[in-house]
Amino acid sequence: RVSSRESSGGSSTVTSSAWLPWLLWIVIANIVSTSPSRLGEVDTMFAMTIHKSQGSQADEVTVLLPPEDSRLLTR
Repeated sequence: RVSSRESSGGSSTVTSSAWLPWLLWIVIANIVSTSPSRLGEVDTMFAMTIHKSQGSQADEVTVLLPPEDSRLLTR
């Protein structure tokens, strides 16, 4: 799963798997499927925790947070 920020300001999530070679873009509340071949050059990304990212350098970073009432925010 890869997250990115669109120029419109909405965030999106890209998912793909061996049995499902499609990308799923979730922008605000709209869901759109598209073939990976429609994308231009794409860099592979790997998820990491905030703690593990310390010392890393990136031009732009997106942090996905769970809902406010999620127990994950207390971990």
